[in-house]
This record gives sequence, C-alpha cells and structure tokens, in this order.
Amino acid sequence: MLKISLVDSQRQRRLIVEGTLVAPWANELAIACENARADLDGRELIVDLRSLTGIGPEGESVLLQLMKNKTRLLCGVFVRELLRQLIGSSQLNALDARDALNDTESEG
Repeated sequence: MLKISLVDSQRQRRLIVEGTLVAPWANELAIACENARADLDGRELIVDLRSLTGIGPEGESVLLQLMKNKTRLLCGVFVRELLRQLIGSSQLNALDARDALNDTESEG
C-alpha cells in the first residue's frame, strides 16, 4: 500500500510518500508528481521518500524518471543507496547522475 500526502507552503510543495512503492501504486507517484508540477507557481517540488518501507522494480523506474526530471528527493540512507545503484545501472549520463545525487538530501 502507498500513501501520498501533499503539503503546500509559500516556497515549496512537498509530496510525502509512505509505504511500499510497487506496482500498481508506483504509477500513482508518477501521476502525483506530474499533477503537483502543473501549478507550482514558482515553488519548489520536493518528494519526501523517508517513509518508504520497500521499493519494487516499478518503483525504481519511477524514481529514475524523477531523477531524470531533476525532481528534488528527500530520503534516508536506504533510498539514497538505492538511488546510487540505480544511477550506476541506468542510462543517466555522468552530469545528470551527479545532479541527481546532489539534489537528493539525506535524513539528517
């Protein structure tokens, strides 16, 4: 199961993702991000992945697409390491990969 919450502030729109990012719910995150981008009005979009408990292949694909779209991700150690592995096995070029990891924040 997957829960996506939307939190708006003056400077940012945050999608908080909780649960397991697997089919068929992985596509829901892609749709939520697309919808959230539609009316940002100058705000930054942040996808908070710190409450993910599992990620399947479909979820990995969605995360790769978010990185390619230069979406800012907030994650813990588990997801950050998964993102490093995805970048290593994907077709992201070195510059895009560096940008994706630099835009990804770890839980502090």
